[in-house]
Amino acid sequence: MSSLGGGRYRAVVVLLVALSLGCGPKRPPPPSPAAGPKAPRGASGRPAEELPSKPPSEAVPPTPGTATGFEPSFLTRVLLLEGFRSVEVEGSRFGSRIKLELQSKAIRRLIQKQGDWIPLDTGSGFRLEPAPGQSLSLNGVVYRGELEVFVNSLGKPVLVNEVEVEDYLRGVVPQELGPHSYPQIEALKTQAVASRTFALAHQGSRASRGYDLYADHRSQVYAGLKGEHLATDRAIRGTRGLIATFQGKAIVALYSSTCGGKTESYDAIFNRPPLPYLKGGALCPDEKSRYHRWQEKITISRILKNSESLAQLGKLKKLVRSRTSAQGRLLELVWAGSEGERILRGNELRFTLGLRSNWVINFHPLMAKGEIIEVDVKGRGWGHGVGLCQMGAVELARRGWSFERILKHYYQGVKLTRAY
Repeated sequence: MSSLGGGRYRAVVVLLVALSLGCGPKRPPPPSPAAGPKAPRGASGRPAEELPSKPPSEAVPPTPGTATGFEPSFLTRVLLLEGFRSVEVEGSRFGSRIKLELQSKAIRRLIQKQGDWIPLDTGSGFRLEPAPGQSLSLNGVVYRGELEVFVNSLGKPVLVNEVEVEDYLRGVVPQELGPHSYPQIEALKTQAVASRTFALAHQGSRASRGYDLYADHRSQVYAGLKGEHLATDRAIRGTRGLIATFQGKAIVALYSSTCGGKTESYDAIFNRPPLPYLKGGALCPDEKSRYHRWQEKITISRILKNSESLAQLGKLKKLVRSRTSAQGRLLELVWAGSEGERILRGNELRFTLGLRSNWVINFHPLMAKGEIIEVDVKGRGWGHGVGLCQMGAVELARRGWSFERILKHYYQGVKLTRAY
């Protein structure tokens, strides 16, 4: 374990990342203590069938930007903790058990001796390296690579796992497409390439925060060593360095659990300019998913309890479909209350109402005393439906499709490129 020093975390483009092929991995330098307590500068969906109590990942696409001076890094930085007062890490080179505490806008490190915590020093942050033959452990979860603890430029203490992309994937792919339920190797390879592409496309996307990716459904679910599996390790090795590119640049490799039979366009769901490889309309054989079609009841009181803005509109009088996509998904819904109206759009619509997807076939409102108290909804799919459909990929793999063919079916016009 050493105090962070020397250089600054290199900025890397978000979204349209130009990849210089054949370059080896490069370690972005950690933040400099001299710079004060500032941070270094610089997809998805779990199948519902495997863990029905967990929602699919909702990997948010990076905001499109322009690239200047891109230098590829094949390490990625994953946020593990944020906003903590103190953390304990085991297995570091410096000591078997280390505590790091927030002290104003700095970090103090302590070591445990004979049951007591002995203060050592304070700095802008510290890099924790594993002891020889060991891995670092945080809250009982073991991680490959190194850990960094610092206060970022937003004033928040963060703990980041800096790890090789291929090792990161070993903790991601089994969480996003469980090999116990879906052992088809070509489907697992498809997921590996999509997850790798997603990770590389997000390098530098949260540089001011000091990390690239979240460890949960906001990016891709990452479980460290405990989440690894031999089958997905094989899929990752078999596709090492491969990513999906369009016009020589890494794509935004979005994916979701079940698209309901047809994929959706990027611009329709995310209200952003269209991307040619995410134009939607790809037919998908995901009928075996229990969420290919679904029906559920929405309790309006629960929605109003969780949404102050909708609660201010008074009693719900009417729900009006105002716009649908070319594929048939609901893109705009007018929420008409006794005190006003509001238009819900795209993903906001789905999350606010608690729907599995935007593909709503029918609304059946239940009225009581002149207001809507419940809505019976029929729909299709789980997730945003943009890009790769995981359940469709599993079925195509069963039919003998290769991972290359599956990827090009869902990401139209892409090429598979070896980034390293």
